[in-house]
Amino acid sequence: MTPWLPDNPNNNLLRVIAGYHAGLLRHPDVEDAAILVTNENAVSLSSDLPGARPDARSARAVHEAVVAEFGAPPDGIVYAPPPFVDGGNVERVKRFIAEFRPNVLFFPNMELTAAYAHAFAKSCATVFLQTSIRNRPAYDFDRYLYLGEPREIDASHIMPERWHYHPFGYERFGMDFGLSRSDIGLPDDAFVLVTAGNRLETEINPEIVGIVGEVMRRNPRVVWMLLGVQDEMEILENLGPSFVRMWNRVVTKGYVHEIGDYLALSDLYVNPRRTGGAVSMALSIYGGTPVLTFPGNDAGTFVIDELVCADAERYRDLLQELSQDESRLAHLEEKQRGRFVARHTIDASVADLVTQMREASQARWGGA
Repeated sequence: MTPWLPDNPNNNLLRVIAGYHAGLLRHPDVEDAAILVTNENAVSLSSDLPGARPDARSARAVHEAVVAEFGAPPDGIVYAPPPFVDGGNVERVKRFIAEFRPNVLFFPNMELTAAYAHAFAKSCATVFLQTSIRNRPAYDFDRYLYLGEPREIDASHIMPERWHYHPFGYERFGMDFGLSRSDIGLPDDAFVLVTAGNRLETEINPEIVGIVGEVMRRNPRVVWMLLGVQDEMEILENLGPSFVRMWNRVVTKGYVHEIGDYLALSDLYVNPRRTGGAVSMALSIYGGTPVLTFPGNDAGTFVIDELVCADAERYRDLLQELSQDESRLAHLEEKQRGRFVARHTIDASVADLVTQMREASQARWGGA
């Protein structure tokens, strides 16, 4: 159940929904699953209200194509009308639940219609997936799943026995286009660092600039590729005067459809201190490129301990070491891939999700 599906086929939310949908349908204990789009943020296709969004059904072709790409049937998407049309999504959701009769409603990190969700779901259990404790809803869900590093919680909103750390699952995409380094403007003999994201203009900050800049000055083979750049001049300003003589070793790209290949052609993903970036880091690991990161972000759930740096000094030293020791880098990549495949593919994640769904159902009714 989700409030909105965007019209961008590479939007993270759309791909998360599509991945879970396909994974649930592959699971032997799941008879059927459907995506319910509540259109919580839509009003009408012609509305001029501030902040209005068009009915998500206008992007049906995009949604169906992405769902099919992940291996699920495209007819498994149900759209409620916008809130103010024919009784709105509240009535549509009630009818859907009455007709589809699901055992569990799964809410992937969206408060959306959450104020009503428990009322909708009197006939089924509710499972809520979230990435931030700060945004946790106060509603009485049967099970809460949390992505992130373990931490203390209080019982003011969530009963501790309903709290579960969930291994998020990722699927491959943007890969296998057959690109080479020369195709994307990278030297064949370079040691390529990569950072990807939608907010690089704020995330390429003085800390990561200082770390990478020092390593690049020591090692002329090092090139830094930035994927997702929206304002190259702002990135140049962030890099500052210390990068003037190394600007020719910084490769900036906007959105690239073949992001998986770009990441796979790199040697090491350098993650700045931020909360986002988990999807691109997961794709990097899929492509055989290990991730170096600070703690305190979603990637901390799947990056091996040896590649999580507590402070800038440790980060700089390890980056310098790995840029000169390819055998150790290859060893860490193999170890990283093993952990990731065991826990963070869609199928591995869905196996855990189904277990939690079953427990939520048992808690609701006292049985399977």
